[in-house]
Amino acid sequence: MKPVVQRVDDEGLHLQRGTDCSLDVHFDGWRGWSVAVEDGPDPVTVPWPKRLQARLDGRSLVTVTVDDDEVFRGEVAFGTGEGRVEIVDRFGNPVIIDKWGLTQRVFATRRDSGAVEAMTSMAERVLEVMRESCGLEGWISFGTLLGAARSGSVIGHDSDIDLCFLSEKQTPAEMAVEIWGVARALVDAGISVKHKTASFITVRSEEHTSELQSH
Repeated sequence: MKPVVQRVDDEGLHLQRGTDCSLDVHFDGWRGWSVAVEDGPDPVTVPWPKRLQARLDGRSLVTVTVDDDEVFRGEVAFGTGEGRVEIVDRFGNPVIIDKWGLTQRVFATRRDSGAVEAMTSMAERVLEVMRESCGLEGWISFGTLLGAARSGSVIGHDSDIDLCFLSEKQTPAEMAVEIWGVARALVDAGISVKHKTASFITVRSEEHTSELQSH
């Protein structure tokens, strides 16, 4: 079923029942947020993440897309309705709100800053530690792999580097222990790590982010 956005307002996205997909939300043409919605029997309201809601004051042409297909377009007034909505950081740089609700600058606005090179170097370091300390072979995945396959580079609207490895453990509990072991090895190597789920960790180097999942 093609998802239908019934309306967009200060509360969030109001969707019809049966919506089960990832939605990209654009404000005056800027892709500011992406969210995955799971199918349910009833209509659902997807609230704005806190860091995005704090920026939603003014008017904006809001478009919502699924795989580049537009499923909603409309001029929306948020908050006071005065001026235009700006999804920027305190320095005026365009930002996005990622799937964890964190504020990130995308690669398209950072190509001259050395961010891509720094994150690539960190990803190589993570893969090296996994291989030498944990006996695990990892590789790039998700949006990072898609960008590499399409153009040999990162995707402009992406903000991190995705890595994964194939676990040979038999149970979710064993997999969780395994990725905790990977996290400990990374910390021992001087790399900052944050756990997101039992199969997902984030590696941070100053303002640069890589994400690692087990499958």
